[in-house]
Amino acid sequence: MGILLLMVVTGVTNTFEILFKQAIDKQDIESVLKYAKEQPLSFSFMSEKEITIHDVTPEIAGMYAHLNLPVPKLVNMDTVDTSSILQTNIFLGPDDEQQFMDTVMPNSLALDGHLFLQM
Repeated sequence: MGILLLMVVTGVTNTFEILFKQAIDKQDIESVLKYAKEQPLSFSFMSEKEITIHDVTPEIAGMYAHLNLPVPKLVNMDTVDTSSILQTNIFLGPDDEQQFMDTVMPNSLALDGHLFLQM
């Protein structure tokens, strides 16, 4: 299993004051939600308010345990503020990454096959 990390460019001061931010493209987030309702997909969303996750598999739970982090609360896919997502982790196999990006998140940019940034 691979992890696709999609995040935005943000600027913070040394006191962690946010200077600027831009959320991931709203249409791409809506496409992730639609895709996950039709096919198995594990992902996490991060906004300024919360971190949530969808479809926690044993492998994903193990990854969080290995990092000594709690598994985030489950996302309510019907109430996600799709315009506020600053980062998402998409848990896919490496063979599925390019097709996923091309069809589900075409407004986001892939770098080096594992790190994805919205520009």
